[in-house]
Amino acid sequence: MRKIVSIAVFLGIISLIGSGIYFSFIKNENPKNLLGDIGQSFSSDFKFVGKVELGEKQNYKNSAKEFIEKSVKKSGKVIISEIMAGADKSANYEFIELYNPNSDAVDLTGWSIKKKGSGGNESTLISSSRFENKIILPNKYFLLANKGGYSSASLPKADIFWPKSYALSNKNNSVILYNGSEEGVEEISWIEIPKNQSIEREPLNGNQFKFQPNPNPQNSQ
Repeated sequence: MRKIVSIAVFLGIISLIGSGIYFSFIKNENPKNLLGDIGQSFSSDFKFVGKVELGEKQNYKNSAKEFIEKSVKKSGKVIISEIMAGADKSANYEFIELYNPNSDAVDLTGWSIKKKGSGGNESTLISSSRFENKIILPNKYFLLANKGGYSSASLPKADIFWPKSYALSNKNNSVILYNGSEEGVEEISWIEIPKNQSIEREPLNGNQFKFQPNPNPQNSQ
């Protein structure tokens, strides 16, 4: 009987020691990084911007969401990289390509594009409602196109379409890009864009455009 009691006491002590080790690990005052330094980039499209550590219980799902939101800026530099204003096969074969030169994604919610004729009057081309919840990733393109003329199985799909009736003119026209604060961030004007050609910014970090006989629209994909 004494042997049985001694064994029970011994097992109880072992159990308490084991629990102490377990809780000491969970409550470690200097917890180690669970996933290593996830500030590194795992792909060219996305960067983690925080760390997940062991320690006090927390809502990791919300934390991850917060990390993602921090990596998307509400405003940032976005440029117009290419414009096409018609082709022989369709006067409404039109597109505007945007480019994000930043290291962060940019939230396009609230942005808009207007066009301006030779008389100087501005009118809506793409309303802010069409940019709602749209994001342009770092060093990526974003494609806008006329719904009535831009269509081909061989072309990249537009990220946003604008109405056919809001057509550009290939002569004496301008497009103005407005950010979410309704500030004009860029205006591109032209005397004439030849049919079947586009104007393309080259280099991307410059302010010069060249005629492109082989238009190359690129979307967010």
